[in-house]
Amino acid sequence: LPNELFLLVFGKTDTSVLLTMRYASTHMKRLVEDVLASRLETTTMELSVRRTLSAKRFFEAEKVKRPHLRHYRQFLRNISTNEITEATWYTTPPPELQTVCECLCILKGANSDVALDSEPRMTWPTIKKLMTRYDFKTWITNLRMGVEHIPYPAAKRVERIIMLDPSITYERLRDVSMAGHKLLIIVAACLQYCTISEDLRMKSRELNNIDRSLDRAALLLECV
Repeated sequence: LPNELFLLVFGKTDTSVLLTMRYASTHMKRLVEDVLASRLETTTMELSVRRTLSAKRFFEAEKVKRPHLRHYRQFLRNISTNEITEATWYTTPPPELQTVCECLCILKGANSDVALDSEPRMTWPTIKKLMTRYDFKTWITNLRMGVEHIPYPAAKRVERIIMLDPSITYERLRDVSMAGHKLLIIVAACLQYCTISEDLRMKSRELNNIDRSLDRAALLLECV
Protein backbone atom coordinates (compact mmCIF):
# COMPACT_ATOMS: atom_id res chain seq x y z
CA LEU A 1 0.00 0.00 0.00
CA PRO A 2 1.19 3.57 -0.65
CA ASN A 3 2.42 5.49 2.35
CA GLU A 4 -0.46 7.96 1.93
CA LEU A 5 -3.02 5.20 2.52
CA PHE A 6 -1.13 3.94 5.56
CA LEU A 7 -1.05 7.45 6.98
CA LEU A 8 -4.79 7.86 6.32
CA VAL A 9 -5.57 4.64 8.19
CA PHE A 10 -3.12 5.37 11.00
CA GLY A 11 -4.65 8.81 11.46
CA LYS A 12 -7.89 7.13 12.55
CA THR A 13 -6.24 4.42 14.63
CA ASP A 14 -6.16 4.48 18.43
CA THR A 15 -2.82 5.54 19.93
CA SER A 16 -2.46 2.33 21.96
CA VAL A 17 -2.77 0.30 18.73
CA LEU A 18 -0.23 2.51 16.97
CA LEU A 19 2.29 1.98 19.77
CA THR A 20 2.03 -1.78 19.22
CA MET A 21 2.28 -1.47 15.43
CA ARG A 22 5.65 0.30 15.73
CA TYR A 23 7.25 -3.11 16.14
CA ALA A 24 5.80 -4.59 12.92
CA SER A 25 8.66 -3.41 10.69
CA THR A 26 11.17 -0.59 10.28
CA HIS A 27 9.05 0.95 7.51
CA MET A 28 5.90 0.74 9.62
CA LYS A 29 7.73 2.16 12.62
CA ARG A 30 8.72 5.28 10.69
CA LEU A 31 5.17 5.91 9.43
CA VAL A 32 3.59 5.28 12.83
CA GLU A 33 6.04 7.61 14.57
CA ASP A 34 5.23 10.37 12.09
CA VAL A 35 1.55 10.04 12.99
CA LEU A 36 2.29 9.84 16.71
CA ALA A 37 4.55 12.88 16.61
CA SER A 38 1.89 14.93 14.82
CA ARG A 39 -0.77 13.74 17.26
CA LEU A 40 1.37 14.49 20.31
CA GLU A 41 2.29 17.95 19.04
CA THR A 42 -1.41 18.74 18.62
CA THR A 43 -2.15 17.38 22.09
CA THR A 44 0.71 19.41 23.59
CA MET A 45 -0.55 22.61 21.97
CA GLU A 46 -4.08 21.97 23.28
CA LEU A 47 -2.76 21.22 26.76
CA SER A 48 -0.62 24.37 26.72
CA VAL A 49 -3.70 26.47 25.95
CA ARG A 50 -5.65 24.73 28.72
CA ARG A 51 -2.78 25.26 31.13
CA THR A 52 -2.65 28.98 30.41
CA LEU A 53 -6.38 29.31 31.11
CA SER A 54 -6.23 27.07 34.18
CA ALA A 55 -3.25 28.94 35.64
CA LYS A 56 -5.01 32.26 35.07
CA ARG A 57 -8.15 31.02 36.87
CA PHE A 58 -6.09 29.65 39.76
CA PHE A 59 -3.91 32.72 40.33
CA GLU A 60 -6.87 35.09 39.99
CA ALA A 61 -8.80 33.00 42.52
CA GLU A 62 -5.80 33.00 44.86
CA LYS A 63 -5.53 36.77 44.63
CA VAL A 64 -9.24 37.32 45.28
CA LYS A 65 -10.01 34.57 47.80
CA ARG A 66 -6.87 34.31 49.92
CA PRO A 67 -7.82 37.52 51.83
CA HIS A 68 -11.24 35.97 52.53
CA LEU A 69 -9.54 32.96 54.11
CA ARG A 70 -7.59 35.29 56.40
CA HIS A 71 -10.84 37.11 57.21
CA TYR A 72 -12.69 33.97 58.31
CA ARG A 73 -9.66 32.75 60.23
CA GLN A 74 -9.94 35.85 62.42
CA PHE A 75 -13.19 34.43 63.87
CA LEU A 76 -11.28 31.33 64.94
CA ARG A 77 -8.67 33.15 67.00
CA ASN A 78 -8.58 33.04 70.80
CA ILE A 79 -11.57 30.69 71.09
CA SER A 80 -12.52 30.13 74.71
CA THR A 81 -13.85 26.83 76.07
CA ASN A 82 -16.34 28.74 78.24
CA GLU A 83 -19.00 28.38 75.55
CA ILE A 84 -18.40 24.62 75.47
CA THR A 85 -18.76 24.44 79.25
CA GLU A 86 -21.95 26.51 79.18
CA ALA A 87 -23.47 24.52 76.31
CA THR A 88 -22.75 21.12 77.85
CA TRP A 89 -24.18 22.25 81.20
CA TYR A 90 -27.69 21.60 79.87
CA THR A 91 -29.42 18.33 80.64
CA THR A 92 -31.90 19.05 77.86
CA PRO A 93 -30.65 21.93 75.67
CA PRO A 94 -32.75 24.08 73.34
CA PRO A 95 -33.03 22.27 69.96
CA GLU A 96 -31.17 25.09 68.20
CA LEU A 97 -28.21 24.81 70.58
CA GLN A 98 -28.13 21.04 70.21
CA THR A 99 -28.02 21.38 66.41
CA VAL A 100 -25.12 23.84 66.53
CA CYS A 101 -23.21 21.57 68.91
CA GLU A 102 -23.90 18.61 66.62
CA CYS A 103 -22.48 20.61 63.71
CA LEU A 104 -19.29 21.23 65.67
CA CYS A 105 -18.97 17.53 66.43
CA ILE A 106 -19.36 16.69 62.73
CA LEU A 107 -16.69 19.23 61.80
CA LYS A 108 -14.46 17.57 64.41
CA GLY A 109 -14.96 14.23 62.65
CA ALA A 110 -18.00 12.58 64.28
CA ASN A 111 -20.21 10.55 61.88
CA SER A 112 -17.53 10.81 59.18
CA ASP A 113 -18.66 7.47 57.72
CA VAL A 114 -22.27 8.63 57.21
CA ALA A 115 -23.48 9.38 53.68
CA LEU A 116 -24.05 13.04 52.89
CA ASP A 117 -27.71 12.60 51.93
CA SER A 118 -28.67 10.57 55.02
CA GLU A 119 -30.27 12.10 58.08
CA PRO A 120 -28.93 10.43 61.24
CA ARG A 121 -29.03 12.86 64.14
CA MET A 122 -26.74 12.57 67.10
CA THR A 123 -28.32 12.31 70.53
CA TRP A 124 -27.55 14.93 73.17
CA PRO A 125 -25.76 12.44 75.48
CA THR A 126 -23.44 11.55 72.57
CA ILE A 127 -22.83 15.20 71.67
CA LYS A 128 -22.24 16.13 75.30
CA LYS A 129 -19.79 13.26 75.77
CA LEU A 130 -17.79 14.29 72.68
CA MET A 131 -17.69 17.98 73.60
CA THR A 132 -16.51 17.42 77.16
CA ARG A 133 -13.51 15.38 76.05
CA TYR A 134 -10.07 16.95 76.31
CA ASP A 135 -9.28 16.38 72.61
CA PHE A 136 -12.42 18.27 71.57
CA LYS A 137 -11.47 21.30 73.66
CA THR A 138 -7.93 21.14 72.29
CA TRP A 139 -9.31 20.94 68.74
CA ILE A 140 -11.63 23.93 69.09
CA THR A 141 -9.04 26.17 70.76
CA ASN A 142 -6.65 25.43 67.88
CA LEU A 143 -9.18 25.82 65.08
CA ARG A 144 -7.35 28.82 63.64
CA MET A 145 -4.79 26.35 62.29
CA GLY A 146 -6.87 23.18 62.39
CA VAL A 147 -9.60 24.51 60.08
CA GLU A 148 -7.32 23.54 57.17
CA HIS A 149 -7.81 19.89 58.11
CA ILE A 150 -11.61 19.81 58.31
CA PRO A 151 -12.78 17.33 55.63
CA TYR A 152 -14.87 19.02 52.96
CA PRO A 153 -17.61 16.31 53.13
CA ALA A 154 -18.04 17.16 56.83
CA ALA A 155 -18.46 20.84 55.96
CA LYS A 156 -21.05 19.95 53.29
CA ARG A 157 -22.98 17.80 55.78
CA VAL A 158 -23.06 20.67 58.29
CA GLU A 159 -24.10 23.11 55.58
CA ARG A 160 -27.00 20.84 54.66
CA ILE A 161 -28.15 20.52 58.29
CA ILE A 162 -28.18 24.31 58.70
CA MET A 163 -29.90 24.95 55.37
CA LEU A 164 -32.70 22.52 56.22
CA ASP A 165 -33.30 24.03 59.66
CA PRO A 166 -34.77 27.56 59.39
CA SER A 167 -34.44 28.04 63.15
CA ILE A 168 -30.64 28.16 62.95
CA THR A 169 -30.05 31.90 62.69
CA TYR A 170 -27.84 34.29 64.63
CA GLU A 171 -30.90 36.09 65.98
CA ARG A 172 -32.59 32.92 67.20
CA LEU A 173 -29.42 31.55 68.82
CA ARG A 174 -28.83 34.89 70.52
CA ASP A 175 -32.30 34.60 72.06
CA VAL A 176 -31.95 31.04 73.34
CA SER A 177 -28.25 30.87 74.25
CA MET A 178 -25.34 33.31 73.94
CA ALA A 179 -23.02 30.31 74.05
CA GLY A 180 -24.89 28.84 71.09
CA HIS A 181 -24.68 32.18 69.27
CA LYS A 182 -20.89 32.28 69.67
CA LEU A 183 -20.55 28.64 68.64
CA LEU A 184 -22.66 29.30 65.53
CA ILE A 185 -20.23 32.05 64.53
CA ILE A 186 -17.43 29.47 64.76
CA VAL A 187 -19.41 26.96 62.68
CA ALA A 188 -20.20 29.58 60.02
CA ALA A 189 -16.57 30.70 59.81
CA CYS A 190 -15.46 27.09 59.34
CA LEU A 191 -18.03 26.54 56.58
CA GLN A 192 -17.00 29.66 54.69
CA TYR A 193 -13.32 28.80 55.05
CA CYS A 194 -13.81 25.20 53.89
CA THR A 195 -15.87 26.24 50.85
CA ILE A 196 -13.28 28.76 49.66
CA SER A 197 -10.37 26.45 50.45
CA GLU A 198 -11.97 23.59 48.50
CA ASP A 199 -12.49 25.83 45.47
CA LEU A 200 -8.79 26.78 45.52
CA ARG A 201 -7.80 23.13 45.95
CA MET A 202 -9.89 22.10 42.94
CA LYS A 203 -8.32 24.79 40.75
CA SER A 204 -4.85 23.81 41.95
CA ARG A 205 -5.62 20.13 41.29
CA GLU A 206 -6.80 20.93 37.77
CA LEU A 207 -3.57 22.84 37.05
CA ASN A 208 -1.42 20.02 38.45
CA ASN A 209 -3.26 17.42 36.36
CA ILE A 210 -2.63 19.42 33.18
CA ASP A 211 1.05 19.77 34.11
CA ARG A 212 1.32 15.99 34.54
CA SER A 213 -0.36 15.43 31.17
CA LEU A 214 2.07 17.87 29.56
CA ASP A 215 5.02 16.05 31.12
CA ARG A 216 3.77 12.68 29.82
CA ALA A 217 3.20 14.11 26.33
CA ALA A 218 6.71 15.58 26.31
CA LEU A 219 8.24 12.23 27.31
CA LEU A 220 6.32 10.38 24.60
CA LEU A 221 7.31 12.97 22.03
CA GLU A 222 10.97 12.37 22.88
CA CYS A 223 10.51 8.66 22.18
CA VAL A 224 9.02 8.96 18.70
